[in-house]
Amino acid sequence: MRKFYFLILILFGACQANLDPVQYLNWSKTNRKVGFSSATTPNYKVEIQYQPRELVFLQRGGADLDDFQKIALWKEIDQMEYYKLDLFPVPGLEINHQDQYYFSYRFAEDIILEKSGVRQNPDLFHYERSNALSSKKTFVLAFQKIAPTKAGAAKILIQNDRIAPSSLELEINTNKFPKLKL
Repeated sequence: MRKFYFLILILFGACQANLDPVQYLNWSKTNRKVGFSSATTPNYKVEIQYQPRELVFLQRGGADLDDFQKIALWKEIDQMEYYKLDLFPVPGLEINHQDQYYFSYRFAEDIILEKSGVRQNPDLFHYERSNALSSKKTFVLAFQKIAPTKAGAAKILIQNDRIAPSSLELEINTNKFPKLKL
């Protein structure tokens, strides 16, 4: 019976897709809900998307680099876990300049990644500003890499009453992505 389970694990691992850069980017565009979680609060619709290192590598032009530069970029990217966070204000929500300041500088303190029993704030926090105060807010987040759990699950916690009246918890599966073949 043990041999049977071992054989299934080997076959399952062998079936995981290995995609070239163009296929990988196409896959990520058509499978946006993989590594995705969302919630609706009284003020915002909140969406979080895990960005696997292969996708970040391709977004930074890694497929077009020479071998030495590819290795350097992989080493840099491999130290972090990347996420994209979108906040969609509910219609009629007044977002003022104080809110814009909060999103630009203080919001990072209210975001926590919890994985394998470890909690941490983002090491990289980038707010993509828009000209319209009331439009979607997009944040690029990166956290120090944490050893994965068996299930590959991570939680993003947002703890601020501007976003939700109580702590908001979004669970994301981070192990359902194909491999990149270069």
